[in-house]
Amino acid sequence: MDRAHDPPTTVDVDVQVPAAVIRRFHEVVWLSSWRVVLPVGIACTTAAGALVLRVAREFRSGSHGLTASSAVLPIGAAAGLLVASGALVANALAGYVPTAAAGLRLGTHGFRRPRHESTELQPRHPMSRTGRRVALLHGPPSRGTVYTVTVPGDLELEVPPSTAWVYLPPGVETASPVRYPAIYLIHGTPGTSADWFAAALVDRAMDVLLHAHLVRPMILVSIDANGGPSKDTECLNWRDGPQIETWLYRTVIPFVDRTLPTIADRTARGLGGMSMGGFCALDQGLRHLDTWGLSLVFEGYGDPGSAGPAALGDDPEVIAAHTPSSYLPHLPLPSRLPVYLDVGERTSDVGAVRDLARQLADRGQTVYFRIARGHGHNWAEVRDGLPYALTFASAHLRGTPPTPGAPPGS
Repeated sequence: MDRAHDPPTTVDVDVQVPAAVIRRFHEVVWLSSWRVVLPVGIACTTAAGALVLRVAREFRSGSHGLTASSAVLPIGAAAGLLVASGALVANALAGYVPTAAAGLRLGTHGFRRPRHESTELQPRHPMSRTGRRVALLHGPPSRGTVYTVTVPGDLELEVPPSTAWVYLPPGVETASPVRYPAIYLIHGTPGTSADWFAAALVDRAMDVLLHAHLVRPMILVSIDANGGPSKDTECLNWRDGPQIETWLYRTVIPFVDRTLPTIADRTARGLGGMSMGGFCALDQGLRHLDTWGLSLVFEGYGDPGSAGPAALGDDPEVIAAHTPSSYLPHLPLPSRLPVYLDVGERTSDVGAVRDLARQLADRGQTVYFRIARGHGHNWAEVRDGLPYALTFASAHLRGTPPTPGAPPGS
């Protein structure tokens, strides 16, 4: 099992995920795997080169059968093969689309903007006509259900309606009398709410972990924090733009608690994110302890970067008040906030994230700091750490009912 513990993981944390469970989760990830991409890319490039060479030879030999129209097809095919090869390589570098089913999710639903404010949960499985879960991926027999729902916008806050993706554990219905903890997930930039389900495969991770009795049932809600067209909002209130922070607390959380069987309490509510979303999870979690009881931070950072001045103006004090690395030493922390921090080994942020973890540990918070070996700043890094993050969340969110069929004491 992987226990990539680096100081300053606090002594009260011990997240263990068996290697067999990790393999089960990753067994469907092939489209962004170099073991697949390299041979396919080489084959595509070789075939493209052969087509171009054939046309060039016929042109040099003065073949009477070669015309401009007859050369279009092989040259077009060669160009298509090169584009496909380049797309595969780019996708492997970004780790964005791990499977063909994930690509289908993105292409079918990931980039659509809602046309009206429908608050009805809509099943999101392209092969399903009945609304029941369809086995698009190989995995355990018990599967949760994935839906999309339109989250209301707010004209006053300059935030339009947007699509949220929802995961309900196996056997859980929207009208369930039993209430469950919820984890809100925020994408990076550029990105959409579909990313956590198409790129991170978060629903599959939950299915596998539930099947192994490593986590208890939790609801996942992936929201769109762009505030309209893709924008690096950092979940802040922009002085001349969308008020994402206010919208999150005034609209999103009340809407989710009304629509889904969630426990409306901070101890059962977590916030997670990747890159921009990682900053959101840390900054919002710390500054709104009355709302959040957990933060899951993937590829996060301790300041809003260039978005800070753009969103907040040029006042250093205002920016510092939204910069965790600046306010952590003196921020009042009346409640505990367990924080999971995951960073890719091949990024330049390892030292900065480690420092954030140390600051949190120095303030008495529960911290799990993990370096994803061999990964950079991409969705492959998120998939690598997701089983550990969800296990950490299950251990620290309160009010989680036991897993049906779990052994006694699990």
